[in-house]
Amino acid sequence: MVASSARVSFPYSDLLREPKRVLAFIDQGEVVELARRDGPNLRIELADRAADVEEALAITARILRATLHEPAAREVLEGILTEVFPWIDLLPDDEQTECVTTLLRRLQASAEAGVLGPFTQLVHEWRQTAAIHADPHLVAELSRPLPGDGPELMPPL
Repeated sequence: MVASSARVSFPYSDLLREPKRVLAFIDQGEVVELARRDGPNLRIELADRAADVEEALAITARILRATLHEPAAREVLEGILTEVFPWIDLLPDDEQTECVTTLLRRLQASAEAGVLGPFTQLVHEWRQTAAIHADPHLVAELSRPLPGDGPELMPPL
């Protein structure tokens, strides 16, 4: 068993061999992580504890997104997000604002839905976009017309 603040780790087999011992930690409000050899680790926690975390995250996301409506706060928040995600500086200026706005919208939507995968996926996508903008050769290559038989399409708005 490995312990840290409000989180304990057990081999998965401990849950099978000594379920009362493992469940006692959960009943005390601990988050239990079960390490498996042939699959991803599992987490078990009290449902109301998880609900509190989800609600707090949703409220925090609402507060952060609401700051976008206040120009001075928006500027501070954009600066903070650039510190948290330094790769935002690699984006063109007009895309930096779009990145911040879409990240906060997706954070709020994901938090409200209780599914954070879409937010982390968007962070990954913006990071990759920044990496493309950091490479002038790649930007030129991806911006050139592609050969083909069809008509030229306008870029999406």
